[in-house]
Amino acid sequence: MTSQFDTHLDNSSLTVELFVCASMYGTYEKQNDVIQRIERLADRGVVDEFERHTWTRRLSPAAEDTWCEFAREKYAEFTRWAELSDRTLEPAFTRRSITNEFVGEHYEVIQFPILSIAIYADDRLVRLSPSVDGDGVAYTIEDSLSELERLAEQPVHQPQHVPEP
Repeated sequence: MTSQFDTHLDNSSLTVELFVCASMYGTYEKQNDVIQRIERLADRGVVDEFERHTWTRRLSPAAEDTWCEFAREKYAEFTRWAELSDRTLEPAFTRRSITNEFVGEHYEVIQFPILSIAIYADDRLVRLSPSVDGDGVAYTIEDSLSELERLAEQPVHQPQHVPEP
């Protein structure tokens, strides 16, 4: 896949943030594979900083806890990015109505994907996966990792010494 974005990653300081949902049965191997791939990219100098965050699958927008505030801020940032980039976060990130039959309450929640990756170039969000472009084409975690791995394969351009006449 070629990059669908206008921001070139090869001349930027790259930060990768990986978001994983805690306690998701059957996802450990996939999460571990993604973590190892990002760590290899960091070892090769493609990724300058790697942060891993764990959150739950669903978040009540009214929850009052430090991690909840962080998750709401990230969701707001991702939503702004999607609007500016002509992308959508759905179906991976959704807002849903939930009814708690036990207490008889109805409330809205933000549902996060099991895995997501945000890539920052020079502290500016430039990639988010999963997300979908205006034509309905999905940009997956595999796409993000493959794009970063292609950067690792590019030859490093060293300035050449030109002898003086």
